[in-house]
Amino acid sequence: MADEVTGVTDALVEAAGEGLRAGATPVAVFAELAARSTDWPAAARAVCLALGVSAEEVDRRLGPRSRHAFLRDFEAGEEEACGELLELVGAFDVPRPLDERGQEIRRLLSAAVRASGGLGGGHALSLSRRFMKAEPAEAFLSLAHSGPRGAGCRGTVEFWEAMNTAGTLLASDEAGDDDRIARAVEACHDHLTRARA
Repeated sequence: MADEVTGVTDALVEAAGEGLRAGATPVAVFAELAARSTDWPAAARAVCLALGVSAEEVDRRLGPRSRHAFLRDFEAGEEEACGELLELVGAFDVPRPLDERGQEIRRLLSAAVRASGGLGGGHALSLSRRFMKAEPAEAFLSLAHSGPRGAGCRGTVEFWEAMNTAGTLLASDEAGDDDRIARAVEACHDHLTRARA
């Protein structure tokens, strides 16, 4: 039976689930469903639901007021490109809760962002997605690589202090086995030393 508002049927969600269980990516599953349908928003919703995203979150992401109204602008033959764009903007992200350590790292990285004067839109979206997917180490690496937003930023010391603390916290746990974390922590410490000089 189809949902009258969204057009999503149980069969569409089941087809999406079968594709995902078979090892296909959300993009590939969306492209296959969209190729068989004229209702691409319903195909996108079905993939999200099959991934385990709550119906309320799917409505927020893909409802009529969402930023994904562009779905109707694609044409037959562009299913994969549309799916890749949905993936890029996080439509298929599955929310996972952060543990206490992850929440503390998020707090520290947010303090670093505030100290640096904010982030560009793409970087902000990327960090938001990392936290939604409970990937604080990847969020840390992204910020450590980019540094403060402006070279003459008034909050440079505060930025590197927060980054140094977040990195030390990450390195003290299982992420400490990741050479990228160790190198980034060392770089943050060096940047902090120079910023204080």
